[in-house]
Amino acid sequence: QNKAREAELRRLRKMNVAFEEQNAVLQRHTQSMSSARERLEQELALEERRTLALQQQLQAVRQALTASFASLPVPGTGETPTLGTLDFYMARLHGAIERDPAQHEKLIVRIKEILAQVASPLNPEKALAARYTQKNLTAEGAPPRRTATRYTGSPGHPQDTGQTKPTPSTRQDPPNYSLRGAVP
Repeated sequence: QNKAREAELRRLRKMNVAFEEQNAVLQRHTQSMSSARERLEQELALEERRTLALQQQLQAVRQALTASFASLPVPGTGETPTLGTLDFYMARLHGAIERDPAQHEKLIVRIKEILAQVASPLNPEKALAARYTQKNLTAEGAPPRRTATRYTGSPGHPQDTGQTKPTPSTRQDPPNYSLRGAVP
């Protein structure tokens, strides 16, 4: 009987050790899941704050556009925007311009002026770049051309072939004068 009890105790101890190991694994898993849940809750809160900020920024842009375009009716309809009709207004304005761009050149200029004014408080860097670009336009509407400078390395250098090499001051992207993408 003693041997049977000792065998039973060994078996119970082994089961106890196995259960303790299983319990430790489950506790680590529970802690890992808890940490992951906390991390996801923090990320969710951050995304909710970002979403709210973007919604507020969108609302500010929509209000600025509505106020700025209030004095510019759609040709032929006289329609002006409200917060509720801004998207339709913009689509109709764009459609009117696309149908006959030559007839609406003054309107296009006015739209660009309005968009530059609206964009300036929203993105000071872009507004500054837009003003600089508009100020430096030639009569044809193209930016002034700059000539490349000659590479001035050491004499006999393999790149010293007399060819021109663009420098940072001569590299520039052509300005975007389209209405698409004018508002960030």
